[in-house]
Amino acid sequence: MMKRVDWLALVVVAGVTVAGCGSDSVFVAGKPDAGVDGSTAPDGATGADDASAGDDSSASDATPTDGTSGDDTGIGANPDGAFAADGSVSVSCSAFGGACTYGAQCCSGVCDTKAGTCGSSIARCAPATAACVGNTDCCSGACVAGRCGSTQCLTIGATCPVAGNACCTGNCSGGTCKAIAANPTCTTADNVCATNTECCSGLCSGGRCALGSSYCAQKNDVCYHANDCCGGLCSAPNGQPVTGTNPGLCGQPSSGGVNCTGVDGSLCPGGNCGSCCSRLCAPYGPTGVHICQPAQGCRVEGDLCRKSADCCGAAGSGVLGDGAVVCSNTVNGGDVGVCMTPGPTTAGGTCDPEGDVCHYNSPDYTCSISSARSDCCGPQTPKFLACVLDPFGVPRCNAYTGVPADGGVGCVASGNSCATATDCCGGNPCVPDASGKLTCSPGSCQSSNQSCTTNADCCAGLPCVASPGSIQGTCTPILPPPPPPPPPSDGGAGTADGGVGVDSGVAPDGGGFSCALYGQGCSALPCCAGTQCISGKCSTF
Repeated sequence: MMKRVDWLALVVVAGVTVAGCGSDSVFVAGKPDAGVDGSTAPDGATGADDASAGDDSSASDATPTDGTSGDDTGIGANPDGAFAADGSVSVSCSAFGGACTYGAQCCSGVCDTKAGTCGSSIARCAPATAACVGNTDCCSGACVAGRCGSTQCLTIGATCPVAGNACCTGNCSGGTCKAIAANPTCTTADNVCATNTECCSGLCSGGRCALGSSYCAQKNDVCYHANDCCGGLCSAPNGQPVTGTNPGLCGQPSSGGVNCTGVDGSLCPGGNCGSCCSRLCAPYGPTGVHICQPAQGCRVEGDLCRKSADCCGAAGSGVLGDGAVVCSNTVNGGDVGVCMTPGPTTAGGTCDPEGDVCHYNSPDYTCSISSARSDCCGPQTPKFLACVLDPFGVPRCNAYTGVPADGGVGCVASGNSCATATDCCGGNPCVPDASGKLTCSPGSCQSSNQSCTTNADCCAGLPCVASPGSIQGTCTPILPPPPPPPPPSDGGAGTADGGVGVDSGVAPDGGGFSCALYGQGCSALPCCAGTQCISGKCSTF
């Protein structure tokens, strides 16, 4: 099957799976990896046979920030009784919107702990009989009467209705399964295909279009929740609200005058970095498909935002270039917009603020040369001296730290304003404080229920859950916290965290996956499948 990882199957195999950037395809119990059926991803990469269907992340529309499905072997739908006497798995998980306190209670494996409700991850799907809201929640592609069907959904052109099954498109009309849109530009997920180019996702695997070519669904692909989409928008072509029986198609906000259209997670065929707002196009781990990679910290020009404070250089951010950028939805309306081209700064004049993308030309850059402007705010002359690669290969303005003529600042201390982790002393996370403003964290990683902007901010094994475009994420536990340790044998000596500190790279309260996700430290846990430990971080390049 070409769908995403059946995450419940993961409890019965001694292995790991992940979603992050660049990696090999994943093998999951009973599902061949993408090369087995002979299908290949675009650019010659091997396609994964487990493209995911996601339910939404929560009633607040949150989702893992860079789609890391980063799974491990210990996640069951019912952690207190997941295994029956015969070794079978009990499917007693909650669908999107159900109450939860940690991810394993949800069919998606993701819990938005702020809202206390189950969220989504299109990197995994639910098996037969599991609770569902829409077709994309299910490995079969068929959600029938609130439960995942046991047989593959009916492709476009098939006869319908069929008892116990559903059209992959959710559109049975005149006795035939039909496309969601009247004049579709591509084939939506789970329908029959012969080539990658037919599919909205750009990936035909096992003869069906896979939803999870990336960690988010592509433009014009099927959706039931806006946060499943790379562009943060999901609307039904008939103009009616999107429901379990009236699916939508993914879209994205207009880019206006911004010089890019590739938001985080969207396809960039052939490794075309110039289309990506992050100016970094690299393979997505589980499938090998080239996607625009996300940047850590503030959102760069052209990328999604929910409010101006999400953007690099927003007024009140306290960084160089403060006041230069707004989110387009402040003008155009809507829940999501894009970070606009910098305007006049608080100090007057126009330049690219700290953390924004910039012109970079060097052999150590995956894309060789960045098409962004060379106009970083700061004292450097020429301006390209203020542009550096962040730890994940995104070229960003870094005029105050780590570049020539930085005035001796060196790095930003904890508690002070920042744009990215590159600004912070020791490379500590640049995350929202209690007021929502980005500041340097005192620790090397964020523990369960602490703030984050991407998975890379969280301690190893913890995913960051946030709404698309928002920097206001939360490092979210997958499993319940362990019981407190017994009293120390020395009569009181010892550490309050049981010997594991926040700087060890693992959350002191546990609760995460047993492998480190993309961008996280790899000294304490091995990297999830599809990434490697490179210079102390899980990455692919």
